[in-house]
Amino acid sequence: ALARGDVKGCLSTQRKPIEGFLAESVGQMRYQCVATRDFASEYFSDGMTLPTVLKATAVLFDRKDTLHDTFLEACFGVSVGKYLKHYFPSTSALLNAIRSNLGYGLVPSMQAEPLIHSGELVALAPRHDLMVDLYWHRWESEPEPLAIISALIVNVARKSLIQTHGEGGYV
Repeated sequence: ALARGDVKGCLSTQRKPIEGFLAESVGQMRYQCVATRDFASEYFSDGMTLPTVLKATAVLFDRKDTLHDTFLEACFGVSVGKYLKHYFPSTSALLNAIRSNLGYGLVPSMQAEPLIHSGELVALAPRHDLMVDLYWHRWESEPEPLAIISALIVNVARKSLIQTHGEGGYV
């Protein structure tokens, strides 16, 4: 979409820009693995283990979404591969699916924290939050109005996201 000119800029997890574009680091987004209390009681009453993960349904963004695979590998030290999953290709639909007991999944902490504090959701693996590096991609030679918009987006993103000097990972 960016290369075709459909959009003038985008946030991405890709560090390397395509030819003719720049990618600027804006920070990291923390993802937490969450579920409703009822879902957690039914599937993870003894904690999140590899056998329980294989019986529970995960909620993912789409078929290209690798965050959950990365999360499971970090938790269990092995590539899990096949597990039950549903796809909800919108962040609000994904969160609503989790809130409706359709599965458990990774949600940005800025969405998850208020729901955890209210008791609506529970953190399933609090010591395995996933940190994801984000980059603002823009044209190398952008016109003045777009350069101003890009600068505003980068500034707000850096204020909203976690600032570190390392790579994404787990906390």
